[in-house]
Amino acid sequence: MKLLKLLCFVLPLTLIAAGVKSESEKDNELSESLLQVAAKGDIARVKSLLSKGADVNAKDKFGWTALHLATAQGSEDVVKFLIAGGADVNAKEKAGDTPLHLATDLGQKAMVELFLVKGADVNIRRKDGSTPLHIAAENGRKDSAELLIDRGADVNAKDAENRTPLHRATNKEVAELLIVKGADIKAKNKRGVTPLHEAAGHGQKDIAELLIAKGADIKAKNKWGVTPLHRAAVYGQKDIAELLIAKGADINARGSQKRTPLHFASARGHEEIAEFLLANGAEVDARTMRGQTGLHLAVVESNKDMFELLLAHGADLHATDYCHWTVLQTAMWWWNWGGGGGEEMVRYLLGKGLKAPPIHLAAYFGELQKVQGLLADGVSVNSRDSAGFTPLHYALDRGHEEVAELLISKGADVNARTLHDQTPLIAAKTTDMTALLIAKGADVNINTKSGHSPLLRAIDRVNTQQAELLISHGADVNAKMSLWAGKGKTPLHLACIVGDKAIVEMLLAKGADINAKTDKGDTPLSLAKERGRERIVELLRRHRAKE
Repeated sequence: MKLLKLLCFVLPLTLIAAGVKSESEKDNELSESLLQVAAKGDIARVKSLLSKGADVNAKDKFGWTALHLATAQGSEDVVKFLIAGGADVNAKEKAGDTPLHLATDLGQKAMVELFLVKGADVNIRRKDGSTPLHIAAENGRKDSAELLIDRGADVNAKDAENRTPLHRATNKEVAELLIVKGADIKAKNKRGVTPLHEAAGHGQKDIAELLIAKGADIKAKNKWGVTPLHRAAVYGQKDIAELLIAKGADINARGSQKRTPLHFASARGHEEIAEFLLANGAEVDARTMRGQTGLHLAVVESNKDMFELLLAHGADLHATDYCHWTVLQTAMWWWNWGGGGGEEMVRYLLGKGLKAPPIHLAAYFGELQKVQGLLADGVSVNSRDSAGFTPLHYALDRGHEEVAELLISKGADVNARTLHDQTPLIAAKTTDMTALLIAKGADVNINTKSGHSPLLRAIDRVNTQQAELLISHGADVNAKMSLWAGKGKTPLHLACIVGDKAIVEMLLAKGADINAKTDKGDTPLSLAKERGRERIVELLRRHRAKE
């Protein structure tokens, strides 16, 4: 008996050592071989392997079965044989694609029909919620779309973003078929976007014409107030803009941040559509939520051609926004906030006759000797321009540390506020300059009128050392932004958005409210999840953030 037990233990090990394969290993090899030959469309070897016991529904590392692979290869005879051998017509690979999704995507009408006859679920969904009809619409497969609809496909099925097949239609024939079969032309996705918005943004004039003819609302607004005309302006679709205006679209409609179509065209540099809008009554000096005109937006993008176009249509060169910034100050300061501007644009605007105090310009350009000379001539170190900026603001903004140190040594006010309450500390980009300002008495908790603080700016720059320095000197970790898109956001919200785990940990250690809500109801956790910040999501959950 003992000998028998020993043999039962030793014999398998001996066989393995001798290279003898177990039954499960043989089955795996057969299945792997089946996947390989199915991908090549080799019907003879497929038959041979199945006769030897290969698993017809075995999957590769991506979740593909032999039926998926044969479908992708276009091997109809292999597909038929696999189905006859028990292949699952509704098998899903890792992204949720079934053979029916693949056949539809590739325009294989005969296979689409075969799968439907053999029991494929006509409304089966991928992980992103797409049905085969979504795929047919997106790829312009009218024949497949007809087959799917005849077999009961839901023409108003919604994917994970609440888009219907009509939202995703890319040619007129498919769009027309969907509408005839009952597609909702006014359906909205999660962002409030209609099929007409989609057609406008993608430049699909024939689909846009069809939708309008069938009663689509040309003034429909998404959740940010954006109309189809705004979308056309964003993507530079002049033909669509012409169509929409001809059909009665509001050329000065206000969208997100109170932007008009002209604002979007100006910001995106679409001169042709901007010229069309201006020629058809667009307000050249219309203001955004920030009070910016098209000229301000052209400056932010350093677009001289757009700037010239707007000027040619009477734009006010001296307009100021609600921060009291002229276009020159926008060019000089916006660089600090991630926009355009910069020295080239500033010199261009100076060439247009715009003025700034000499000491401010010298500080901006980092001209140390000129600043010294102007101060020696009696120019005030704390002189202000029309928006309230001092030379120190500009020197710090541009990173001219020697100039900044000189100005501070000559008595520059480290807490000087612009008309919008920007301080030198908000302008400081480096930890060294931040430390110098704090040492000279800078207040770490002076916020702008929109609620931006030095700490928020440090987090936005992903400058962990600067953020740590500010927090160690008493920066309010729960201060909230008060205006515009960021209303109600705290430093922790912003840290989750930019994805800086070190700053998130630091803020939590200093008492940041882990469940603080923005005015829109967003929490740090919801924002981290929305942006796929998995490590931060895990950290917040460990600290018991509410779901």
